[in-house]
Amino acid sequence: MKHKAKSFIAVLLALCLMMSLGVGALADNGDQGGGGQDGGNTPGGDYSGGGDDSGTEDGGDENPDEGEPDPDGGDGDPAPLADETYTVDFGYVPGIIIPNITYAVEGGEGGKVTNHASIPSGATITVNVSAASGYRVGNITYKLGEGTETTIQNGNTFKLTANAIIMMHNVQLYDITCQQAANGSVTSSATEAAEGDTVTITATPAQGYEFGTLTVTANGSPVDTTSAGDNKHTFTMPASDVTVSATFKLIEQTEPDTHTVSTSGTNANITLTTGDGYYKVGDQVTFTVAPHSGYRISRVYATGATLADKGNGSYSFTMPNNNVVIYAEATAITPPADYHRISTYSNDAYGWVSVDETAKAGSTVYFRIAHTYSAYNYDYKVYVTNDRTGATVKYDYDSYYDRYSFTMPDDDVTISVYFDRVGRYSITKDVEGDGSIYVRSSADHGDTVWIEAAPSAGQSLTSLRVFYGEPWAYGDK
Repeated sequence: MKHKAKSFIAVLLALCLMMSLGVGALADNGDQGGGGQDGGNTPGGDYSGGGDDSGTEDGGDENPDEGEPDPDGGDGDPAPLADETYTVDFGYVPGIIIPNITYAVEGGEGGKVTNHASIPSGATITVNVSAASGYRVGNITYKLGEGTETTIQNGNTFKLTANAIIMMHNVQLYDITCQQAANGSVTSSATEAAEGDTVTITATPAQGYEFGTLTVTANGSPVDTTSAGDNKHTFTMPASDVTVSATFKLIEQTEPDTHTVSTSGTNANITLTTGDGYYKVGDQVTFTVAPHSGYRISRVYATGATLADKGNGSYSFTMPNNNVVIYAEATAITPPADYHRISTYSNDAYGWVSVDETAKAGSTVYFRIAHTYSAYNYDYKVYVTNDRTGATVKYDYDSYYDRYSFTMPDDDVTISVYFDRVGRYSITKDVEGDGSIYVRSSADHGDTVWIEAAPSAGQSLTSLRVFYGEPWAYGDK
């Protein structure tokens, strides 16, 4: 059929050429344009011919087949060669969602790759695969021609240099169920996993409880677990769903050993400033020692404990694993002739007067005022009184030596100091959570300070603490 069509086209082209070149000449020669076997029956110029009206060898196919290109290009030149292409085939197993594989041609367009697609040579193939619920993507491999198989990851690419086969694999996932536990909680690092995966279980006991047992089962059979510390355990996922459960047990409460602290003072008062006489091992115990009137402390010691002298009659020790007895010894003050006793008083446990215990009548007595926390701003008032008459004894202050002095009367005296914090102190603020605190940045001692706490929307105030002093203390408001 193709050969007949080609012959017909050739004849038709020849006739057209002849007609364009010689039809005028033929017309000038009269009846030479007549044709056919019967001659003269057709007017001049009608070159339709007669007799055989098929014009073809088979007498019926007058039209050439459409869509069949001339291998010679219609003009005798060789047809251009098409770009070289390769096929791409891929396979996948149940559980893999239809893959999204695309290609891109350098300097040209790209598109989506379907199974057995014909793709230009050298195109960049991009492989993306996703798994259905209950699965995850395993290996993705491709093979070019007779080459070796190569493994790639999602989103990776390769160049098409031969026919390609892309194979996608899936991995089945199995459920991990953590049962609710009493007196604690059980959580898993994953809700599903594949066979061979390492799964971490965290068993957290509630307050007052400790971890008991952990059970992992698959189809009613136990699965081995390994302790990983910090309330964590691991196991290897089998090829089936697993159930995790745990137990917690109450921590046995044991009362730590307690011991007593007793005192024995000779002409001295021993006062415990912490606790009530019963202490646990490791507790910090503090106490003060004050001599009776007319005595002075000569020795302070304890059985079974090492004392730390904090000054101004204050002592401390760490409670050992035994009972402790504190002893204080005082001796009478027997001043020589014309010597009298000097007593001191402070309204602050951390402040005191530094002075000799006795002085001769008429001599100059020097004393200083001291306080443990020198970083604070303190003001104080000093009084020197005659113990017998109650009269005020005049004193002087030497700013150069930072000391006080007075002339000793022919009587015992008492030096009293009354401390009071003064000066302006800074106020800092810190907010935990969403909210704001409004408060002035500084205040004088004794001032009333107002604090406004404003939680953000949806928040509430849980606590407000004011820290002060050094070491820091705080008060809940």
